[in-house]
Amino acid sequence: MNPTIITGWVSAAFIFLNFGTCLIMPWTRKDIEEPKEKKCDGKGCHSAALGSYHKPIVILTIISVIVHIVFSLIA
Repeated sequence: MNPTIITGWVSAAFIFLNFGTCLIMPWTRKDIEEPKEKKCDGKGCHSAALGSYHKPIVILTIISVIVHIVFSLIA
């Protein structure tokens, strides 16, 4: 299989996850509040937990797209 195709699918998966985690960030939904207690009983707790994955996914998305562009230019 061509490395360009493989890196393209990996980049597409990371872009999908990037937008998925971006939709739960507090600036897109005004009703999310940070949990004030250790126990989680509302939807704000789950959104805050998923929102913590946004920054690493963004970094991986940028790296995978750069790798995909490099492979597409080389091959």
